[in-house]
Amino acid sequence: MPSVQEGSAISSGIIVDSDVGGAWIDDCLTLGGDQGGNLLDAVLALLAKQNPRQRKLKAKAPAWRRQIDCLLANALRGYFFRARPEIAYSRGAEEYKDGPSWMRGRSLSKAVDQLARAGLLTSTIGMWGARRDMWFGSASTYKLTASLLGLAAEHGVGQASVMRLIPPVSQFVVLTRGGDDRRPLAFDETEETTDWKLRLDRYNRFVHQADIWVDLSDRAISSWLKRPQKDVARRLKQPAMTDIEYFRCHLSRKFTNSTFENGGRLYGAWWIDLASWMRRKILIDDTPTIEADYGGMSVRMIYHSKGLPFTNDPYELPELVDCAAKMGFGPRHWRNSVKQIMAALLNGSDPDHDIQIRDINPSFSPYFSRKDVLRMIEKRHGPIADLFGTGIGLQCQRWDSDIALNIISRLIDEDEVALPVHDSFIVKKSNIGLLQAAMNEAYFERFGFKPDIKIDTGYTTNLLH
Repeated sequence: MPSVQEGSAISSGIIVDSDVGGAWIDDCLTLGGDQGGNLLDAVLALLAKQNPRQRKLKAKAPAWRRQIDCLLANALRGYFFRARPEIAYSRGAEEYKDGPSWMRGRSLSKAVDQLARAGLLTSTIGMWGARRDMWFGSASTYKLTASLLGLAAEHGVGQASVMRLIPPVSQFVVLTRGGDDRRPLAFDETEETTDWKLRLDRYNRFVHQADIWVDLSDRAISSWLKRPQKDVARRLKQPAMTDIEYFRCHLSRKFTNSTFENGGRLYGAWWIDLASWMRRKILIDDTPTIEADYGGMSVRMIYHSKGLPFTNDPYELPELVDCAAKMGFGPRHWRNSVKQIMAALLNGSDPDHDIQIRDINPSFSPYFSRKDVLRMIEKRHGPIADLFGTGIGLQCQRWDSDIALNIISRLIDEDEVALPVHDSFIVKKSNIGLLQAAMNEAYFERFGFKPDIKIDTGYTTNLLH
């Protein structure tokens, strides 16, 4: 990064600021359709006019074109789909060294600077280590200008022009240290990791061809985006979405704690972020869908991994059910609260169970304290209580993600697509039988027990929520 003083300008459209943030650059974004291609041609012509020597770089033309294409597509993504238009990236020479040559930090920085000098972007250089809320250092950002927005409108470019290429296979399995450090770690390839990548490559190519969207009014989608989705954005330190990014339809497995035994769940696709009531409105190729999920999967898997049968609702505690009945509440009144405590016990790594639940929100007042409920859980799940506070929840994620990858692969064998949401799956209504068979077989192959499968048939035509 250039040696400059904070707050100084180094060229037209480029400033330095330690307080930056934005959606991280996605090297798979592209400008699609004739309109996108025409805008790209217009921008390249403008840059060539600004820098005549660029015309001589014919040998590098494909890479140069793809680099500008990516930068423009990301800028438009920030404008059309995010609450803040900034796109974050790193300028270091060693950044993105595992990606294509045009994504290297130094090359990317030069292209951003050139677009800024042309008046198409505003670029802000972040100071390394200046922000405490970033997971490493401080990013530089860029965003489109009114000139670029006007040029896009002139060529008919809008939301639909922002598309995503199928990512390279190398991006389908990600290993991280965990916590706030989400940087990918290098790892030695094995037969297992290669198999995961090939399966996900097959899935991503298959789902890329499907037409998947949500049959909801703009008002309903906007209502969701303004509430719970903002909480997700704050947790991920990303600008909140202002519309659904349908171009994000590809999956990757993400492992944590520097081991392939922890995590491994499938992430990346837009439907994973939706609220459950919105998922009921998903259409696949204009066909209504249905969702099936494994009931109480994590707890059930732990019992079954020990060779122990378990057939009941793991979050139903007799004392709470009896109290709810006396107070006139429904039998599931406290179920979600019990589920949150169970999640803390399974995912945490502190052997002191009282500490594990200290900072979570569920309240059973004035009838019970959280410690009362903890004692109920320890009694109800005595056969597996020795695993509370051991971090077994991350092992469960490895198990359920293995099963999920198995299921979506089985559906592709039948030329059908299944949309995974960790331990649940969305398919066309006509394929519910195929899905149930795949879920039963995949679970039984892993644990030797039958799972509990629940069906949600909540789809209705376009309703305002």
